[in-house]
Amino acid sequence: MNRAFQFQNPRATDDFFVGAAIGSGGAARAAEVGGADFVIALTAGRFRVRGAPSIACMLPLGDANALAFALVEHEIAPLGKKPIFIGLSAMNSRDDLEELVREALLLGCSGVMNFPTVAHFPTDVANSLERAGIGFGRELELLRAAQKRGLETIAHVTNVAQAVRATEARVSAVCLNYGWNSGGETGARNSITLVEAAVIAADVRRSIRKVNPSVRLLLEGGPIETAADLVTVLEASRADGYVGGSTFDRLPLETGLANQVQDFKNSMVTLGRRMREKSRRLKVFEDVGLFGHSRVMVHLAEQAEALARGGGPVLVVGEEGTGKQRLAEAIARLRRHSVAVIANLNTAMMNPTQIQNRLFGVADDLNGQGLLSGPTPFVLLRDLADLPKVLQRRLAKYIETGDFTVTGSRRRFASSVEIYFQSRHSLTELRARNLVDARLAEWLTRAEIRVPPLRERPEDVDEVLAQAMRAISRSGAPPGLSPLGHRRLRMHSWPGNLTEAMSVAGELLTRSHSQALSDTEVAACLAARRKSPGTAISSEREVILDALWRHGFNRTMTASFLGVSRKTLFNRIRKYQLTGPRRED
Repeated sequence: MNRAFQFQNPRATDDFFVGAAIGSGGAARAAEVGGADFVIALTAGRFRVRGAPSIACMLPLGDANALAFALVEHEIAPLGKKPIFIGLSAMNSRDDLEELVREALLLGCSGVMNFPTVAHFPTDVANSLERAGIGFGRELELLRAAQKRGLETIAHVTNVAQAVRATEARVSAVCLNYGWNSGGETGARNSITLVEAAVIAADVRRSIRKVNPSVRLLLEGGPIETAADLVTVLEASRADGYVGGSTFDRLPLETGLANQVQDFKNSMVTLGRRMREKSRRLKVFEDVGLFGHSRVMVHLAEQAEALARGGGPVLVVGEEGTGKQRLAEAIARLRRHSVAVIANLNTAMMNPTQIQNRLFGVADDLNGQGLLSGPTPFVLLRDLADLPKVLQRRLAKYIETGDFTVTGSRRRFASSVEIYFQSRHSLTELRARNLVDARLAEWLTRAEIRVPPLRERPEDVDEVLAQAMRAISRSGAPPGLSPLGHRRLRMHSWPGNLTEAMSVAGELLTRSHSQALSDTEVAACLAARRKSPGTAISSEREVILDALWRHGFNRTMTASFLGVSRKTLFNRIRKYQLTGPRRED
């Protein structure tokens, strides 16, 4: 594999180099993905992987060069493609420097760095080692041996004097190390500031460029913990690159792993908070008769909250019996932060004149005050497709201006009553079928919310049926179901949605006994409903059945809610054979 690398590449004179001084193959691969120009195999990184501080590499805890060679051979070289520099120590007088370089070449290394280095020892210790022939001078001999073999060389230095000596030895780059990285659990306590680091780097750069204008200056360690810290130093020093050791493997690992572990530790706290938030959201739905705790319902609650945060009209879309009116009431409650009173106007049961007069009122009728003039803060119109376009345009103008004229008068009245619409069809479908006024459609574009059918949330079926049976059961105790019975109900397609669920709940109640209802009995309930007369669900039938159930089958309250007379409601009940537990009016 070609791992050639040149600091002095004339085509890359303006490049900024980033090297990753790491201690594991995993860190090398991560650095490569992040765009590092080269990796450096250092024993300091190896000790960091073991949980020790970087400075441990300066102690007699193992063969430094053997550790570096093993790191390259078994972890970095097999996994990565970036050029590899290897940190080699010259402090062992028994080591043959030429042999160390040859082994680096055999492993495919692109360059050599003097590390661990005497540069990190105090001056008096470093001088003693120098006199013994194993000091910084011997490290420069190692780098010269690497140069003769065609390898790139990086001199690891800690002061101007060392940097100048290395430059005179014609190294490819000088890496100015400010000391062991601060920060984290095992970082050193560094007294140098970023400003001081910038001043030192500028001094080193001037000094080495006097000797060799093409030598590269790299920075490492000390107070540089983040990219922002590096920018501060670079602004004054104009260095050519950065070598990250602890900043690339130890600090991210410590902070990232600690945060991840803490996240997992807090998982139950997060779950509790999420469950409370879920219950809060679904409580508004339960108050209006929408039951279920599935993800579909939670998502619907989130959409409803988002829609409630704004004002203006609302378009609730869904199949028959899904609970469109209930969702509209939930949004109304969310907007007013209290129980909402909503006026229901059934456009399917009224002619255009009746709708117009009911909404806007009649000028010469003393009792003809319209809903827009009344105290009710919300008006629900259903179905939008049944609303004449002339009235749609008039409502669009009201939504836009906030005022209207009473029928038969030119005087304009201001109003804050909000208009909600129901529809069996989406806004896209209504537009395609030319059933909605273009001006009104624009207002409804960002106000559409769809109620999912019951078949899209089968995990809610048991709860929906249980709530329906509690609402209509005289005893208040819904019958039990066998596991197979539950399964059959969840697998049912529920074409009539919540309205069908209420009817099935009533059928289940008639078959209840001391034992849990079996799968066969549940199947019989579903079959009986399909065969019974009048089960072809019309829009009007479902509207009436839904209203009856919502008001506990109190006919007076239901008639008032629907805006029809009690006699008209009674005739509709007989027409559609809507039977249920009779409640006293």
